[in-house]
Parts: sequence; structure tokens; C-alpha cells
Amino acid sequence: MERKHDTAQAASERRIRKRQDLAPASNANAVRLVDLSTHGCCLHFAAAIEYRPGQFIRLGFTGETEAIRAIVRWTNSDRVGAEFTSDLSDARVKAILGQGAAPMVGLL
Repeated sequence: MERKHDTAQAASERRIRKRQDLAPASNANAVRLVDLSTHGCCLHFAAAIEYRPGQFIRLGFTGETEAIRAIVRWTNSDRVGAEFTSDLSDARVKAILGQGAAPMVGLL
């Protein structure tokens, strides 16, 4: 039986774009951005979630005026891996990451 950690590690090894790890959020009730790339992200929730692969979601970041559409590609208890429907520019990723060690993200 494959462990959840092994599955997540195998998924990270299949990534075609580098992810940037982030520091933990200080608010345990917030959705935490675990990693971010121009192509997608990983989100950590305070509790188990009910999203399904193939489901569309919209993300909003503090300081951003435009929502980001994404498709849920995988779920694992309290985590979601999402692929953006349109790649983000490097400048936009840097702007989001420039908000500090733990940018706030919200599901819209």
C-alpha cells in the first residue's frame, strides 16, 4: 500500500515547473498557499476538504484584483493541487510572493 506522503513526493517529482516552497501561515483557519509556480499551486486547508479532481476553482490573493481560475488536479485529505487555466507571468508570481512569507489566498 502506497503511503500518502509517498504519493505527494512522487507527484512533486513529476512537476515540469519548479515550485517555490513557502513558510507556514500564522492563521490556522486560513487557506495556506504551500507552493506556487506559473503553472499551478498547492493549497493546505485547516480541515479535510471535499474538492474533486476536475473541479474548477477561483483563487484570490491579497493585493490582487483579478481572480485566478484553476482546475483541481489532485486532493489529499486537507490539500489540493491545482493547475491554472492560464499560466501566470513570472512578474505576477513574484508580486504574490512579495506579500511576505505566507501570502493569503481565498477561494472565490
